[in-house]
Amino acid sequence: MVDICEDFTARIVPSALGCGEQSVVDELLHLCRHRRVPWLHFDVIDGQFAPSFGLPIVLMQRLRKIFRENAIPSPKFDVHFMVNSPRAHVSSAAAAAADRITIHCECDSDEVDGAIEEIQSLRIPCAIAVNPSTDLMAHWDHLLCVDSLLCMGVTPGFCGQSLIPAALDNVRAAVAFRKAHGLNFSIGIDGGINRKTLSVAAACGADFFVAGSAIFRTSDPAAALDELGELVEKYHGFHRSH
Repeated sequence: MVDICEDFTARIVPSALGCGEQSVVDELLHLCRHRRVPWLHFDVIDGQFAPSFGLPIVLMQRLRKIFRENAIPSPKFDVHFMVNSPRAHVSSAAAAAADRITIHCECDSDEVDGAIEEIQSLRIPCAIAVNPSTDLMAHWDHLLCVDSLLCMGVTPGFCGQSLIPAALDNVRAAVAFRKAHGLNFSIGIDGGINRKTLSVAAACGADFFVAGSAIFRTSDPAAALDELGELVEKYHGFHRSH
């Protein structure tokens, strides 16, 4: 999972969905060549769970190879399945050397339970994701056995959406649940994160932040990543010292 630690850079997770469709590899390589990027986020979408398509697993395998060939330190890969049948995709994510696999609690309960069991049997950190319209506490049992929770800040499927304020309720609920039960899963938010909304999400208790358009749809992605990291450091650093 993303450590809840002093490494503020690790709290910003660039999402490949924010890259141009024809320039994903080039944009990711450029960012990782000029900045230390501990994590990259990849969305795999089946067109049914969410009304769009994400990135193929084969692209991640290709990226691993290109990172090695260019002597660029490879980030950890956070693979987010927005699919109705996550169990069918776990083995391919493992083959692509996924460092964390995220599945949605909105899937059929047998699918969710089976996928979590398979992911954990492969000794890969597992995360559960929850949509803004879903009551997280209806799925509290999953929080007892996963490494991370990913709260969606937008309706899944498209990059560049605005943060849905009600999505922050799930962040707050997760923070309270984690404290009440003495758990240590990390809490992330994905969607609608930018310079204005990051501090709001941090104030609600989010530990890490998945950002796509706020990084890649700017004139200088590396500088945009720096700015988001500085905001996280400013917020968490201040509150840790007070």
